[in-house]
Amino acid sequence: MELKKYKKILEKIKEKKEAILKKVDFKKIKINLKNLPVLSKKEKKDIEDIIEAPELKPLIESIIKDLKIIENEEIFAVYNSIFNIIVDELFNISKDNLSVENYLGSKCPFCGNNFQCAYIDEDGKKFLVCTACSNHWRYPRIKCPYCETEDQKKLSYIEFEDIDYFRFYECDECGKFHKVFLIEKLKSNKPLKELDIETKEYDIGYEENK
Repeated sequence: MELKKYKKILEKIKEKKEAILKKVDFKKIKINLKNLPVLSKKEKKDIEDIIEAPELKPLIESIIKDLKIIENEEIFAVYNSIFNIIVDELFNISKDNLSVENYLGSKCPFCGNNFQCAYIDEDGKKFLVCTACSNHWRYPRIKCPYCETEDQKKLSYIEFEDIDYFRFYECDECGKFHKVFLIEKLKSNKPLKELDIETKEYDIGYEENK
């Protein structure tokens, strides 16, 4: 899917977010905040069932029609984006009672999804940002979130001449990389996940030149 099309899908879902959430009965989703990740396969299945229910179907069909999409990949992106905003709302409802101080995993401790990007705060601490909900959690700076190697000789980062508020952290052990925003240099108030999408051209360029 083209990045431009993906951005349009995200913009449309964001526009319809309030209408979507009004159709969701969150009381039907039972969660146990003592389990990490909180959302198990059962709770995720409950959310998928809500998305497929008659209450949401007409709204989803109208979104797909407005976007003029017919490709399966794009339709999946619509459903996945709706799933994510429901998970995010569920996280916001529950976050005050969620304890993750001792959690250092690379998967989101709330919904169990992968991280989308990361950031380093003003105190030099690193946090991962969930790809689905708005959760972020502490993670060691000298550790690959993919293969978990802590060998400093295999971990490095790349900076860019024309942009200074993020870097690409690389791992020679697994060959993967991830984007890390530097909060002290960030001037935008946009959510990091939005900034990550806006700067995807750098990810694409990096992958093409590896």
